[in-house]
Amino acid sequence: MTNGQTTLRLRSFLASVMVTVALVAAATTPLLTQIQQGEVVGTIYGGVNKYHGEFSDDMFAVSTGIGVSYAAMDRLLVEARFGLGEYRWKITDAKIRRFPRYFGQDAVVGDRYPGTLTTIEGENESRVTTVDLLATWVLVPNIPASPFITAGIGLLSFAPSNSEEHSALPNNMARVYPRTVVSIPVGGGVSIPLSSAVGLILRAEHRFVFSPYLDDIKADHGNDALTTISLGLSYSFTAPPVAHEPRTAEVREVSREFRMPPPPPMSCFRCGCMMHNMHGCCCHRGGHGDQPPMRESAPSAPAPAPITPPEEPASVEPAAQPAPTPSPEPTVAPTPTTPKKRTSFMKDIRFVVDTDDFDTTQPETEKNLQELLAYMQESCDELQVMIEGHASADGPPNRNRELSTLRARKVQQWLIDKGVTPSKIRGAMGFGSSMPRVAEPSPAAAKSLTKEKIEAIRRQNRRIEIAVLKDCKIQ
Repeated sequence: MTNGQTTLRLRSFLASVMVTVALVAAATTPLLTQIQQGEVVGTIYGGVNKYHGEFSDDMFAVSTGIGVSYAAMDRLLVEARFGLGEYRWKITDAKIRRFPRYFGQDAVVGDRYPGTLTTIEGENESRVTTVDLLATWVLVPNIPASPFITAGIGLLSFAPSNSEEHSALPNNMARVYPRTVVSIPVGGGVSIPLSSAVGLILRAEHRFVFSPYLDDIKADHGNDALTTISLGLSYSFTAPPVAHEPRTAEVREVSREFRMPPPPPMSCFRCGCMMHNMHGCCCHRGGHGDQPPMRESAPSAPAPAPITPPEEPASVEPAAQPAPTPSPEPTVAPTPTTPKKRTSFMKDIRFVVDTDDFDTTQPETEKNLQELLAYMQESCDELQVMIEGHASADGPPNRNRELSTLRARKVQQWLIDKGVTPSKIRGAMGFGSSMPRVAEPSPAAAKSLTKEKIEAIRRQNRRIEIAVLKDCKIQ
């Protein structure tokens, strides 16, 4: 295969890689890239190396490696990386004539290097090993394809030889130069999430090498260099597992149970007694013709009620007396209207960012905690509530759900520690950002708002809600 064919195939490979990245980016648009402080990420990658030196041409060779990153900040990663690969360069007649002392006077491909048994071949190569420590800065977080830049320092080990015999080249054989040197890799790339833990990374780097001998020869070119283009997969060891993410149907069912308590019983407008169904009154005192069908659907116990008609000989006089019987109305009428029965209420309890610690620097935190404590302590023993944690849409949904759960449990434990009967609290759970109190601005709309306005909107969704599952009985 000629050098031109090799170059064409490598260029086609790189073009296909770019197309694949674009397709993956389009398919994963709903997922957003964000690095959380303390996150640990492993990476495996493969790519191609391009050598730059006295024999620089369009020859590429394989590069592979692994790395482990630690997020020192939300957008700053520190990475330790180990790589293996090789690089190649072509020997031409023009290059041989340019360096007669190195190749020999009037040498051609197939001769031997002066004073050695190494054959002059049309191509040379070198294996290369790299160990690097790098810092990566995410330029724009929370977008589907997040760009980043990277720089660091490392060690590079190389050993130039010819390609077919794999025999050491003359200066390598004579130990003219150190074969392990310092290098500085700089570059950038794009990170694309495929799931909450797995991501795709496209990276390009230029490595400055503190040696002119990557090709075994020193000339006026200066230090040699390497360029690497790689495609890798990353895995976050600390990302919340997707298995803990409740299904949409489950969230809907929980919401229905907690937020839609059964309606209070209705009272009959004729006699004031409670209605046991939605079809009509259960009264047995009315004389209307439409009531008997209602009594048929009632339990068998009220069956003796029809025996009351024998008292109707004095029906004219007594019939007028049941009219005052609406006396229960004053006591029943307030029942459906006056009770202050709460199905859920919100408490503005602040937490330290990205933790479940109470933010006591905010005065409303202590005030609302004390109000909640008073409500729980003063309520009857039959009270049962569910403590719900909610978050804004800022950040990954899995992390928001995890954090809102931790905060709800923190409030639950605080109440119990303060003396609230544990049986009053059925549990604590987090909904993350799935049930916002107010709509948050889209990324495009947020650009026209100040940070203070955006935070004021998001703050309304970062809340603790108390869902009353069983309220105190109305006397």
